[in-house]
Amino acid sequence: MTDINEHSQIRAYLAVSLCIFVFTIILTVFPTERFSLFFGDIPALLVVPIIVLLGFGCMKLILSSGWFSIYKRENLRQLPQFSIIAVLFLLGAIFIDVIFPYPEDVNLLLPKSALFYPIMGYVVEILFHMIPLIILLGVLVTVFKNADREKILFVCIMIVSLIEPLFQYMFDPSIGKPLLLEVFDGARLFLFSFVQLYILKRYDFISMYSFRLVYYLLWHILWGSIRLLILF
Repeated sequence: MTDINEHSQIRAYLAVSLCIFVFTIILTVFPTERFSLFFGDIPALLVVPIIVLLGFGCMKLILSSGWFSIYKRENLRQLPQFSIIAVLFLLGAIFIDVIFPYPEDVNLLLPKSALFYPIMGYVVEILFHMIPLIILLGVLVTVFKNADREKILFVCIMIVSLIEPLFQYMFDPSIGKPLLLEVFDGARLFLFSFVQLYILKRYDFISMYSFRLVYYLLWHILWGSIRLLILF
């Protein structure tokens, strides 16, 4: 029974990965310069399959270790709750954007944004969350064999939650942003990552990814279109 469940979870990951790969192909045929901001000169059609393979390794590890799940259909019932939490993070982002606007071209507009942001959300989840979390968990569980697993996991989540805000701070295009706004934005991004990793722990990987997609829909696509009308 467990093997059947694991196979269905792997299939769910592969289905999502296939969609991401198809989206990447479409944005290669109808290109966007946004990929170069993250991947440099490396083609997205090379980067994304590598991320998919790394993610597949992560998924196999979390299933074999029993740390997390990839997908449980019943967990998607929590999506309305995730959406409410995502709105709170959106309001924080809008607050910053209104006081000290991000650059005009920070958002990619429709229709390409509907493909680009799911791709980048997928990449972020694998690179900033799954890989470092699994490595850190593996190291700490090996070193502290008799320690409480829940405490180790909490420490790992706290540490991994710092990666995305630190990355965004390093590449923040908003030059001259007031310090208080920097601190507020950093705290917001840290909490966003923390909530995501809690969702991973409490529910599964697909739920965590879905939460990011809801946020991206609100922030990058919906607000991304509105801000051009009212801020510029």
